[in-house]
Amino acid sequence: MNPQSSGLGGGVVFTIYNASKGTVEVINARETVPRVFLHNLLSGCAAGFPVGPSWIAVPGELRGYEAAHKRYGRLPWKALFEPTIKVLSEPLVISPVMEKFIHHPAFASLGKSLCPLLCDSQRFLKRGETFRWPALQQTLRVVAENGAAAFYEGQIGKALVEDIRRAGSSMSLEDLKAYKAEVSSALNITLNSHTTVFSPGPPMGGAVLLFILKILEEYKLHEASLATPEERVETYHRIAEALKFGNMLKSNMRDPAFSEAQEAVGPMLSDELAQLARHRIDARGDHPLTHYNLLEPIYNHRYKSKGTSHVSVLAADGSAVSATSTINYPFGSFVYSNQTGIILNNELADFCIANKSIKPGEKPPSAMVPSILISKTGDMLVIGGAGGAWIVSATSMVSEQVPQRNTFHCARGARPVLNKRSYFAAEV
Repeated sequence: MNPQSSGLGGGVVFTIYNASKGTVEVINARETVPRVFLHNLLSGCAAGFPVGPSWIAVPGELRGYEAAHKRYGRLPWKALFEPTIKVLSEPLVISPVMEKFIHHPAFASLGKSLCPLLCDSQRFLKRGETFRWPALQQTLRVVAENGAAAFYEGQIGKALVEDIRRAGSSMSLEDLKAYKAEVSSALNITLNSHTTVFSPGPPMGGAVLLFILKILEEYKLHEASLATPEERVETYHRIAEALKFGNMLKSNMRDPAFSEAQEAVGPMLSDELAQLARHRIDARGDHPLTHYNLLEPIYNHRYKSKGTSHVSVLAADGSAVSATSTINYPFGSFVYSNQTGIILNNELADFCIANKSIKPGEKPPSAMVPSILISKTGDMLVIGGAGGAWIVSATSMVSEQVPQRNTFHCARGARPVLNKRSYFAAEV
């Protein structure tokens, strides 16, 4: 049980391979900007931790589950919730990971709003201690019986809005009623004429992931690339430089319904841009940011997040699901709805990555890349990650190993993950 990472107060993205049809599609249930928000909200990006009620976006998690169930579900809707409802009947144990977050120095003042859930007389619980979550259990019972409409149009939504507006959020029941999950085809590229990689398009980070893999493709990295100290240095240098070029493009991953983000995807997946990046990769690693600026994005180094969960599923019939769910930062906005047991996201902080204007209904950019790799022989890797800014780096470094070896066995070795330091990085 890790409530700091995801939940009904956040959003989810599915990449789904339908084995019977041979198709891959994306269900985008990212959160959206409410109709009313602070006009100077993004001026708070530089404050360090953009958390609190002003940063709450309209949750999309349950609409995402609903869309996936309608398109692919076999079990009754109610059956999906029964295992979790049963778990919530028993005391929940504070895990080692959860303890590290709630006893981090930065949590001391922010976390007091979560005391109804995680405190014993204003003292944060420790590892091995237990807590109960009856409000969430009751919410799940209502949703199991009445569907997602109970959350977006009914009693759960009304109670949720009442709680968060009391905390200072501007989100309304009308925002919940207007929310819709979106379904689209996945982006894809084929590496080494062998493996096709499928990943979600903007505002998710799939185009960035595919761009990085295209850069690395021509280096033909394989096990021997790490055979000697000199080869290891060269290999990791090339990977690090490719990640820098990719990270500089993240701010282009805006909601295509509100921007020209889709226009950037074509160049990012082209051989020409990957070749340009390789041409700029030399023995140096100390170039200024402008060196890595291939599409002139706005760069913001303060974008850091680690409140995310990922699950990969491979079905008996060969179908596959790669799903990433998030409330953004650990414990999201630190706003807790006592009536519903839901911890709300701080997803509007994701607009800090580009620090541009935001619009009602817009989905924020994201590093989430739930992906599926399928080889010519039908072998499959279902992959994704958690950890905010670490996601693309980690997923790239695992995925690039597969096409080079023409095998899907032991894709993740003891290779370290290269990335800039994020919040809590030293402790978690």
